[in-house]
Amino acid sequence: IYSVKDQHYWAVGGSGCYRISNELCITDYYGVDNLSDKHHAFSGSEFRDIYEDQEGIFWIATNGDGLLKWNRANDSIQLFSIQDGMPSNTLYCILEDDFEKLWISTDNGLVCFDKRTNDVKIYSKVDGIAHNEFNRISSFKDPFCKMYFGGINGLTSFDPKDFQTDTLVEQIPLQVTS
Repeated sequence: IYSVKDQHYWAVGGSGCYRISNELCITDYYGVDNLSDKHHAFSGSEFRDIYEDQEGIFWIATNGDGLLKWNRANDSIQLFSIQDGMPSNTLYCILEDDFEKLWISTDNGLVCFDKRTNDVKIYSKVDGIAHNEFNRISSFKDPFCKMYFGGINGLTSFDPKDFQTDTLVEQIPLQVTS
């Protein structure tokens, strides 16, 4: 369940997103079971997490389809999947740092997604995370902007400001072979 700017709540469930009033009543539904209304229909699989950014864009983690970018203002949906550089289409949790980047836990690493450029950086066990596979609904951002993601081998915590100059470029030595 997620509180958004318009003073409503959104709950994400296996088959879609539910808008909930302050009186705790479901007032709207968007999802895979709403195929009769194209403005309320999402194709795809199970939803795992939802996050609204400062521009009012909703980001939805799915179990099998990747990351959905949902602009409710113009009723557009954009999908980011393995074909776009994601390490997996099974996503768990979404947090945003102070630098307009989304941090997304998956079943194959931790993703840093730049919302402006759509660039994807993948962090894995060799980069220092506890394990490549994370747990569903296991994330937290503290008041000091430090992030925590729970995985099958413990907790990965970090401060996103430490990654602002991270290039994650492999340094491959020059080798003359002939």
